[in-house]
Amino acid sequence: MQRKKSQLLFNFLPDDTFNHAHNGTIGRISWIYKDRSSPVEDLPLNYMLRRIRPRVERWPNTVPLRPSSTEIVSPDGATFELFPRVFECRDCGACTQFSEGQIESNTNPYCGNCGKRFSDTEQLQFVTVCPGGTIGSISVPSCTSCGDGNPQFKRPTSRMGDAYWQCSNCGTRIGDAYYTLNRCDYCGKNKKIKVHSSSSTFYPQVEKFVNITDEDLEFITDSETYQLETIANYLVDEDAGSSQSEPEVPPDEVLERLGVTEEEYLAEMAEYEEEQAEVREKAEEWATDNLSDDERRIISEELFEYDSLVSDGDINDKTLDDLYDLADTRSEFVRSEIDQYRDARDGLYFDSVRLITDFPITTVVYGYSRLNPGPGEDSELNTFPGKGGDDRMFAQTADAEAVMFTLDEEQVLAWLIENDVIDDWPEMDNRRWLLSHLQDYPFYEDIDPSEDGSEEARYTLSLLHTLAHTVMNSIDALSGYSKSSLIEYLLPHTLSFVIYKHSDTDFNLGAMHTLIEDRFLEVADYIESDADVCMYDPVCEEEENASCEDCLYISNISCDNGNHNLSRSTIYGGHFDGREITGYLHTDPHDV
Repeated sequence: MQRKKSQLLFNFLPDDTFNHAHNGTIGRISWIYKDRSSPVEDLPLNYMLRRIRPRVERWPNTVPLRPSSTEIVSPDGATFELFPRVFECRDCGACTQFSEGQIESNTNPYCGNCGKRFSDTEQLQFVTVCPGGTIGSISVPSCTSCGDGNPQFKRPTSRMGDAYWQCSNCGTRIGDAYYTLNRCDYCGKNKKIKVHSSSSTFYPQVEKFVNITDEDLEFITDSETYQLETIANYLVDEDAGSSQSEPEVPPDEVLERLGVTEEEYLAEMAEYEEEQAEVREKAEEWATDNLSDDERRIISEELFEYDSLVSDGDINDKTLDDLYDLADTRSEFVRSEIDQYRDARDGLYFDSVRLITDFPITTVVYGYSRLNPGPGEDSELNTFPGKGGDDRMFAQTADAEAVMFTLDEEQVLAWLIENDVIDDWPEMDNRRWLLSHLQDYPFYEDIDPSEDGSEEARYTLSLLHTLAHTVMNSIDALSGYSKSSLIEYLLPHTLSFVIYKHSDTDFNLGAMHTLIEDRFLEVADYIESDADVCMYDPVCEEEENASCEDCLYISNISCDNGNHNLSRSTIYGGHFDGREITGYLHTDPHDV
């Protein structure tokens, strides 16, 4: 079976089921072929596994995923088997169960009750799944009165609790839907009956990496000096390595207008560089004294990704300010209109809005779960088996069209003060405060605000995550393209998030950028007011923390954090974590 790489990566993974597009057959993926020409094998496996490890360790079961026994695979086609192996006759309603061998040897099985030859579309669409990860066909029971083995599966309502088995021969009611459902032989947990295509039957576990092919990445992993340098450059708002470059002397006419000689200019620049070096040295001392080894590495990795997006000359990007400057030479940009965009950006308290043409993203699927998307809910993490007992991870590297938003640091702190999350303005630099308060929390799970010191992270990360989903909803509403075509990537320590397009979707190249360039005022209006609507209010706000399937939830593939830490109240005000709060957009920083 041939599919595009991204389709295989997200929709056709091993042990997942699907509906065949051509004949309606239900199948289960049994094997993914490897694209041997793909460069994904050259990706830094040790680095990727270490980044994935904190997520893996939160599951109740032990998953090794060791470098020595894990293979990275770029998908290139798949094989599948007919599954589930229970057919429901369209003529007599009886169910017939087949073994794997019977299905393989008989491409046109017959109904065990009336003898009719089954078509592909007569497979019973229900499967049994357990939290441990197994999936199977429903076991068809025999009648307790006459012994007939082809009963009917009656479903008087849409609730599985009302379904039952009834003998096709004598009409005896054999038992309810769960009559033959025993505990899983593998994990000992209770199985559940689901429609095979239900999202809860298969949750892929995904990790994303930005600019992972950059050769400097290995220095972040292994070099404490480089980690400290990366953090310091961010704290003093300098590009990485700026202190090492020689100052460029302006032309003579510029020096004349400045009223300085070349020697005086170089002396002033040397003094400035010396002052900056001292500032960076103090920033490195702060990072050494206030961050543990693990915290320093994790933060520096994120800052490395952030810096690669805003400072890397190899990445094509432009901000709203760049569009304003381009209006002098590009007829499609009108300066007065872009100025309105910048006012709208400031009104939403975004520090910057950046259009990225080639967002360098690598997506890795390292396992899956069933019934629950995350740990702590009885489900287990399963890896994809390879040959010889090894594990497989599936990866795709792409340059995607993206939009990056960064929040205003002072506005975030003003909002936290307004809602009594912190007492007053931090005595330290804003960025230092954010780096030291947004760590040690599993953002891909709900942060418990009752834990000491966690409320700052809970509020800040919920705001950032909610704004990311709100922007995705605005693109969905205004562009005509489904938000399933979009994926988020969060850089929480920098108060930034990236929305990028899923490769190989129906999203036309340039459509997202065109929306920002031509209709940013509409996007801003949607974020400012239209997104504060949910058809399930007031229940959603009062009982679901102002976050549900109608207003904020998106697919598990698109959401970087499993729809955790979300609330419209963080943006617009309302009920959040048991109390009424002021929204981010309704906080006046001058009053704080």
